[in-house]
Amino acid sequence: MYFYTKKQDCEVAINISPSEVWPKGAGNDDKTTSTIMVSATNPPPEGCTVNFKVEPVTTIGHNHDGNRPKGTVTPATITIPGGSSGAASAEYKSSEVSGEEKIIAEVNGEKKGEATVRVKVLGLFDFGAGGSYRLTGSTSTGAHPANHYGTDSTIVNTNYMANDYYEQFSATIGINDMSLPWGGLFDIGPPYGSFWSTPHSSHRKFSRCMP
Repeated sequence: MYFYTKKQDCEVAINISPSEVWPKGAGNDDKTTSTIMVSATNPPPEGCTVNFKVEPVTTIGHNHDGNRPKGTVTPATITIPGGSSGAASAEYKSSEVSGEEKIIAEVNGEKKGEATVRVKVLGLFDFGAGGSYRLTGSTSTGAHPANHYGTDSTIVNTNYMANDYYEQFSATIGINDMSLPWGGLFDIGPPYGSFWSTPHSSHRKFSRCMP
């Protein structure tokens, strides 16, 4: 007589904290990482080997395709010890690009769980149109249609400057390509550069004004 026992599956749960981080290079690099916790209930005696994948969900502000940079997970593979319960952790680190990404946990090539992280600069607002300045750059069409975002202080002080200039010279200034809605990498693309490169690297930190 033969007895067969069913092999225990590795059923895991994944959690990421914090679930919202800054893009790399946006001026707050101490807030670009999250801790990924993966736990298993009644894992098999040999434990569970979990592999991580990062998949972009949304890319905020970029209306173009290409080899989009994405965050990384270190280590890319973890082992949850066997026993009645087990857990292990890894670290997610954001790329320069803002948006949402999924952290996917796989066991033997099968997805077992996922968590979403938002990569975002907090506190950015649309600059909007005004009578004493002109919004220049890609304002309505093109690869980066929403490109005049800034902090409260940037918007207020730039308005003051534009109004003062207009009062003195009866002319408007051009406000060129400030930041994208969630900040992060602001590329330009052909013919000035390749997508996902950094000719506009400083624009993730402050606005630029052109007379």
